[in-house]
Amino acid sequence: MRWPPELEAGLAALPGVRLPWKREINEVFAIVPRPMHERMAAAGARYHPWTPRALEPGERPAADEVFVRLIPSFATQPAAVSALLAAARG
Repeated sequence: MRWPPELEAGLAALPGVRLPWKREINEVFAIVPRPMHERMAAAGARYHPWTPRALEPGERPAADEVFVRLIPSFATQPAAVSALLAAARG
């Protein structure tokens, strides 16, 4: 299976989500509202909060946001992406 591009598109379509960089490989960096981050983590999504130091000061997350790095593999199934996006939507 090819890497699931619907993760990037799905996140970008959610209210409050910002994608500071265009995806070039299988990493998606997103700034998400803190409640969304908490829902995704509670649903079992595995990803990592990321340091905002590489972002321009005006692009950095606010206190109620979290900068995250998601790295799906080539074996990631569409159902896993759908589950993460469903958790993000709440």
